[in-house]
Amino acid sequence: MSASYRPDVDGLRAVAVLAVLAFHAFPSLAPGGFTGVDVFFVISGYLISGIILDDIERSRFSVAYFYWRRIRRIFPALVLVLAACLAIGWVVLLPDEYLQLGRQVAAGAGFLANVALWMQAGYFDWAAEMKPLLHLWSLGVEEQYYLAWPLLLYAFRRHALALIVAMGVASFALNLYMTAVAPSAAFYLPFTRFWELLIGSYLAVVSTKDASHVKAIAGAVLVVAGFALIHGERAFPGAWALLPAVGTALLISAGPQAWLNRTVLSHPAAVAVGLISYPLYLWHWPLLSFARIVQQGEIPAATRIGLLALSFLLAWATYQFLEKPIRFGVKLRRIAVPGLATAMVLAGIAGAMALRGAIEPHSASVPMVGEISRAAEDWRYRGDKVIAGDTPKAVLFFGDSHMQ
Repeated sequence: MSASYRPDVDGLRAVAVLAVLAFHAFPSLAPGGFTGVDVFFVISGYLISGIILDDIERSRFSVAYFYWRRIRRIFPALVLVLAACLAIGWVVLLPDEYLQLGRQVAAGAGFLANVALWMQAGYFDWAAEMKPLLHLWSLGVEEQYYLAWPLLLYAFRRHALALIVAMGVASFALNLYMTAVAPSAAFYLPFTRFWELLIGSYLAVVSTKDASHVKAIAGAVLVVAGFALIHGERAFPGAWALLPAVGTALLISAGPQAWLNRTVLSHPAAVAVGLISYPLYLWHWPLLSFARIVQQGEIPAATRIGLLALSFLLAWATYQFLEKPIRFGVKLRRIAVPGLATAMVLAGIAGAMALRGAIEPHSASVPMVGEISRAAEDWRYRGDKVIAGDTPKAVLFFGDSHMQ
């Protein structure tokens, strides 16, 4: 750990990921738990911008090295989860479902999940619970931010604060507008989300080490209020996203010695969960989603609890045996990035092959299943008409607008 390491920030990560898990497994307990992602955005902007600024100050900043470290941080767990999803899907999914999974894997490997989900959003879109890699949208937003941000921060290093404020105000204004006119775009696309990461970047520029108990308490109130008051019917992100974003900013700016940060967020149990928060976030949703697909509906509470427990176990193992050796091990440092980059490309190719039907799941070999799935794929809805498929058989569709 570096000298500037803050255990309370890892504790804050734990709060964020636990809120997301609670929402995904038991949404009535924390209807706004999905705003834990917004907490992550602010934390990410704070930590990554702090690293960049520190490197600039020490005259050792390198764009190549920044992405080198980023790959070692993000790729190991993500490649593993993408491969696991393709394997699990091969066993439990029907052919048409596996095609959709292939699209999600390809988009996730290219850090374009948010764009792909935005393009799919609509009346005939699959239910969110049936998308095992739905949660990768947030990773797409973050990585799209970091495509340009290191270069901008370096180029405008003498005017970093002005740059952050200008970009943040523009992004927040666009967020308000798009939430009103195109809510799906506002939720998924990067430019309406960058202001949250920029709040964290602002903290990295102006942060102080002075403890403020009032700030910490006020921040905690805002974050918890977001978990309790925000729900799926709210116009989100919009102004509602200020609750988790500003609350997180207050908690971070309160300093590690604020009572709440020192005693609660820095508690060893909170820090332990925070350290595995990234693989925990990656693992939990595919497990819940695959179970719901197999069940064709909601799964029993006991099953959900068991899957969350399995998520913790997988996250811990991923962190201990994959992430730590690659990020901190000397032996793997030279080969890690080329190997991880190759593995991610291969995962994307495998997803594209599944999407095109070049890789078929086990169920395709079951009599009639493959034929029925291919017939279902003949249906192509284009808003005002149905385009005929290529099956040689005549098919009669009988039902209402949900018959597909």
